[in-house]
Amino acid sequence: MNYERKDNINSVLSFTKLITFLKNKTQVTENKASKVLLDYLLTEIEKVPELSGEIRNLTLLKKHSDLVEQLMSSIFSPLDFDKEIVAVVRPFDFSGIIYSTSRWKDLINTENINFAFKDIDFETFERNKSIYCNKLILNEIYGHSYSFENNMLITVPNKKSGLNRYYKIYFNRDFAQVHPINKPAKLSKNEIRLLADNPTDQDLWSKYIDFKNFEIRGFIILRLMDVTQHEVLSALKYDLLEKDAIISKEKFGKLEQKLRELYELPDLKLGIVSFSNENEGNGIKIWNSIISEEEMKKNICRTGMTKEEAFNGCVYHRMKQSGEAQTISSLEEETEGSIVEQVLLQKGIKSIMVSPLSYNGEPLGGIELASTNAYDFSNSSTILLEEILPIFSLAAKRSLEELESKLQAIIKEQYTAVHPSVEWKFVQTALSRMDRGNITNNKGEAIVFEDVFPVYGQSDIRGSSTERNKAIQEDLSEQLSLARDVLHRINDDHPLGIIEEISSRIDDALHNIEKGMGSGDELAILNFLKNEIEPLLQHFRKSERLSAEPYQYYFGQLDPDLGILYKKRKAFEDSLTQINDKVADYLEIQQDQIQKSYPHYFEKYKTDGVEYNIYIGQSITPNKEFDMIYLHDLRLWQLTTTAQIAVLTNQLKYELPLPLETTHLLLVNSAPIAIRFREDEKQFDVDGAYNIRYEIIKKRIDKAHIKDTNERITQPGKIAIVYTQDKEADEYRKYIRFLQKQGLLEDEIENHQLEELQGVNGLRALRVKVKFSKLKKNDNFPEKVIEQVFSREETE
Repeated sequence: MNYERKDNINSVLSFTKLITFLKNKTQVTENKASKVLLDYLLTEIEKVPELSGEIRNLTLLKKHSDLVEQLMSSIFSPLDFDKEIVAVVRPFDFSGIIYSTSRWKDLINTENINFAFKDIDFETFERNKSIYCNKLILNEIYGHSYSFENNMLITVPNKKSGLNRYYKIYFNRDFAQVHPINKPAKLSKNEIRLLADNPTDQDLWSKYIDFKNFEIRGFIILRLMDVTQHEVLSALKYDLLEKDAIISKEKFGKLEQKLRELYELPDLKLGIVSFSNENEGNGIKIWNSIISEEEMKKNICRTGMTKEEAFNGCVYHRMKQSGEAQTISSLEEETEGSIVEQVLLQKGIKSIMVSPLSYNGEPLGGIELASTNAYDFSNSSTILLEEILPIFSLAAKRSLEELESKLQAIIKEQYTAVHPSVEWKFVQTALSRMDRGNITNNKGEAIVFEDVFPVYGQSDIRGSSTERNKAIQEDLSEQLSLARDVLHRINDDHPLGIIEEISSRIDDALHNIEKGMGSGDELAILNFLKNEIEPLLQHFRKSERLSAEPYQYYFGQLDPDLGILYKKRKAFEDSLTQINDKVADYLEIQQDQIQKSYPHYFEKYKTDGVEYNIYIGQSITPNKEFDMIYLHDLRLWQLTTTAQIAVLTNQLKYELPLPLETTHLLLVNSAPIAIRFREDEKQFDVDGAYNIRYEIIKKRIDKAHIKDTNERITQPGKIAIVYTQDKEADEYRKYIRFLQKQGLLEDEIENHQLEELQGVNGLRALRVKVKFSKLKKNDNFPEKVIEQVFSREETE
């Protein structure tokens, strides 16, 4: 592929400018030794006049290679020959290398630079070349100079390790000069300024400049600077901010690869361990670790030790006890290794470093870096790690919370048997299998509970998706506006066309946000801010075109961990979390009380709100006689608790960072159903075709509308009770009247028919408004319970 510009300037190799430079240097230098060397070099050059002018026949370079090397030694110190990565080429012609240091040759094993790099952005490469050429013309022909910072990054695979190294490439054109072949066209100041403001617009330049009328003579110095550490650290920090950064297998693999590049260790292995919350002494729960939990259990069982004894004194134990990084340079030479170290050796690990992860003083676990080679890690290896430990800790904290949420869902969905109300049934089934000698057969007696009455409820965040999107839009809009204000400050003092262009794109982005964001818009805007705007602000601050106050104000508004404006989103997420936590906590507190009335099965889920299922009946509690009075009592408890939750969330609304409304829904089903434990899914589900209708209703009623209207049955501040039979409505009217006397519900009771849902019709609903009066101490809603819920966060 050809990436050349439309109008190429002729490029001619010449040492004339260098020779002139050396002649001037002999006249001003006071160092006698330097003067002798320079005089000798100039004398030798005079003997070869064909090297003093234009060199169009490159075979001369090979013929006089020793003299060319001496010439280059005058600008490149021989002492740094094996340190600097430098090459000399014809002016902006990279098809052939004129001269290069040994480091360059070792790194780039081809004469053509275009094929030497991995993932090179040739468009950027050619754009930078064009800017430099254009800059030379304006500077040397028209006397106009302007600065240009080259930020081009290239990737070069290491020959030995195969790992990527990252380099910045710099052009040095000190020994290149533009020569007009014919008299150049005259340009006005406005025309020169127009070209300076649009250095990459070749169509515009071709309109004013005839590039065939110019020739660049001399040579260009290419210099590569290794920025691997900076680039990898930056990339690691960015990757760690992503969701599931250390949970997702794919993302975890990318983190591991970047750490290999950072440490230059192709065999590096990354692992994460989390400290168990269980009361197990110094034990740790292996999670996404180099050592699997099964491997540890197998080896612990083999020795007969307890888990605490096995981990005592190991490298993880020392890390946890000291709160500091621990390194074993050679596991083979470790004389006091525990079972853990033995398992590591069995897996081929010869060197390891572990460092603690903590968040706000709370120990979370540790990060493992290991290698199959001894001495790959030492105490000094922790220095690089220190830069990313805080962000790794943040990612671990977030991941642990995500895991905890998923774990709770798994426990409730797949291991429902842990609930005390049904645990007996699983024990009974296991004993039955043993009695029949059917231990190895996974398909034993079905775990089914017949004739149980379902009780379902939910407290949902109203318009959560809308609020979340609105928060994202407002944060992005505010950050873009902040950036635009800072750019205007710069432009007022130092007008630049590029600033106006970027400001225009900011305006476009703000306009698009106002119209509504589509898929991928958020990432595109963040990339725009991170990759274009913020580097520009940093450059202008460094060059003192931007004062400290607006610069610090902009970056001071960003979240220090995420590096983005995270006000509205944080307010939304914090508010959502607080509501869910308070509702879930209150449900748990009330459940503890109602379980004493008649034991029943209870499960809850946190999404954008809290929903729960309750099943009650004789088959769940065979040792206690069931009567319908217990179902009625449970329904009254549910309505009472829902009203109290509505009061709770309404009170909480005024304390939240972002006030969110909650809606409350109950589903009444008087016909008993059967539930079955699905062994393949490890969860309870309704059993039988008729009972599935109940599940369909549950999934669809929260968004149902009142018949012949656009109004949803669920509304903030009200409880909707969905039913199908008149007797169910009569029962709940009694409960409502009772709670009206208690001061929890308003006097009016609404009666509604619901629109037909797919596969469901004939649904009706009662709706009653909750009374948000001042909380009073009574049997139904004691202040101590409210205080317990609201203070739980503080005690935690």
